[in-house]
Amino acid sequence: MKLFKFVDYSKPGKGIDPNEKPKPAFIRYWIILWRKRFKLIATNWMFLLPNILSPFIAMASFYVAFSLYASMSGVTVSDLLATENAMTVFRWAMMLVAVLCTVIPIFSFGPSFAGCAFLYRSYTREEPVFLWSDFTSKMKTNMKLGLKVTFTNAIAAFVLMVDVAAYRAIIDNRSGAFPQIPFIIAFIFVAVILFAIVMLFMVSMYVYPMMVTFNITYKQLYKNAMILSIARWLPNLGMLLLEVVLAFLPMYLMQGEGKQQLFWFSLTVFLYLFITPAFFGFTNTFYVWPTIKKYMIDNPNADKSEKKPEEEKKEEETPKETGRFENGRWIENDEENAADTSSNEENAAETKHAAEETEERYITKEEKGTEKD
Repeated sequence: MKLFKFVDYSKPGKGIDPNEKPKPAFIRYWIILWRKRFKLIATNWMFLLPNILSPFIAMASFYVAFSLYASMSGVTVSDLLATENAMTVFRWAMMLVAVLCTVIPIFSFGPSFAGCAFLYRSYTREEPVFLWSDFTSKMKTNMKLGLKVTFTNAIAAFVLMVDVAAYRAIIDNRSGAFPQIPFIIAFIFVAVILFAIVMLFMVSMYVYPMMVTFNITYKQLYKNAMILSIARWLPNLGMLLLEVVLAFLPMYLMQGEGKQQLFWFSLTVFLYLFITPAFFGFTNTFYVWPTIKKYMIDNPNADKSEKKPEEEKKEEETPKETGRFENGRWIENDEENAADTSSNEENAAETKHAAEETEERYITKEEKGTEKD
């Protein structure tokens, strides 16, 4: 039957070369992404279930800010969206905000994203994981800190949306109710708000991988995330712009009519349900992990603690031996220590006595002469 033996499984394979050079990060990213594709789909569903409302909360926040702009401008929302182009731009902006603020954890449910972040980090480090048990475990251990981050990011995003709407209404001054603002002041306001928005997205990329790696406080978490965001400002900005383009591309393709629009809409929904959040989450984690490793794990002066609480608790709960059996008799450690102490004292006394005898036995000639006289 050798005719059907295409592969000989009894023959040893080539194995792994311990001296093989690591592949470039770009190549390794695609290798891991393809190898973990089914686990990423499962992770995507574990993310979506607790975050069903996240896109709608983001869209509601955007609509509130847009309504504020309309009221400060002295018009209604329907007046601003009277033209087809205005309605199209409004839809695109709302959908882009909903997707970006969900896949980048702005309005996402923090504890669930912490569980996913642990899985993404393990994929990046090529470590084995148990999907459901590790996901739920990290959700529980990071519940309190994850909720704090959720409220912080959501409130910050909502305030920034309102600020953008208010400053835009003041600058446009459609109603004539506001004084004319000098160009330099308006430019500074816009620059500060844009910087704050970009910083919020950058910080959110670093927060959750650090949360599941270090035993870190709320203050340390945001402090370190801000430092890393500024230290890697240009690469972070490039990564963020790439994700904006990737999120906007399906919406741009949906601008056709009829079957073409229906096709791209269906494909966008399909991708979001099966891979989009996991793809963005894994990509962000793969990107930020080398920076976290360089500046926090390999840096002994970093403001963090690498040991998680569950590891410390495990060490505390490890039982310590109180004694041992010897010749059929249980000997306590205290009893053994006392016996050792007594034995040491006896040995010390014998050594001192032997030293005194030796000293008396071996005396010098000068001492002998003195004694003899």
